[in-house]
Amino acid sequence: MSNNIQFALFFEEGTIYNPTKLSAKIINKFSEIEDPIILPINTEAPKEANIPFMIFNQNPNFQIISNFNNLVITVKGDYIGKIEEIINEIFEIFKKEDISFIRIGYIPSIFIDKEEISKFKNEYMNSDIFADTVEFQFSWLKKLKLDQIEINCWERNITDSVNFEGLLKCFDFNTSPSKKIDIDKKFIGNFIEFCNEYIDQRK
Repeated sequence: MSNNIQFALFFEEGTIYNPTKLSAKIINKFSEIEDPIILPINTEAPKEANIPFMIFNQNPNFQIISNFNNLVITVKGDYIGKIEEIINEIFEIFKKEDISFIRIGYIPSIFIDKEEISKFKNEYMNSDIFADTVEFQFSWLKKLKLDQIEINCWERNITDSVNFEGLLKCFDFNTSPSKKIDIDKKFIGNFIEFCNEYIDQRK
C-alpha cells in the first residue's frame, strides 16, 4: 500500500447538476483521468447512503467520485504533490456552472516504517492491558481552530500485518457539518497548509 490523499468538497443542500456535462469538462481538463462511469441517479436512495453516480476510477493514482452531496478526489504517487492544483481546477469547473461548496475535508493516509510501531506503543500503550497486543487501532478527535473556523481532526493509528507493514497514520480534517463556509481557492490553500503543518508536528 502507498500514501494517498482524499479531498472532499461538499455541495450546498439541494444542488443538482448534469453529471455527463460536468464529467466532460473534467476529462477536458484532466485527460489522464480517462472516461468515467455514469450511473443512473437513484432518487429513492436515502441521502445517508451517499451513493455516487459519477465515478472516475480508471486511473489508479487519480480518481474522482461524486453525487449531489459531495465530490471526493483521491490521489496517490506523483499526484499527491499536485493535489491543491487539482482541487483548484475542479473548483473552477463547478464555479463556472454556478455550483458552490460549503464544507471541505482533507484525509491524508501515511504509511510509516515498522520501527515506529514500538515508539507508538511505548508512548501511548504503556498500560499492562496492552502488554500482549498483536494489532491495534487507536483514534481520537481534536477540535482545532483555523482563524475563527473550527476544524474536526481525527487521528487514527493502525497496524494490520496481513495487509501492510509498519504503521498507518490517517488524519481526517473536516469543517463542521453544522457550519456553512464560503469556500474559495484561498481558503482551500490555507486549509491544506494548516493541516499539513499539523501533520508534520505529529509524524
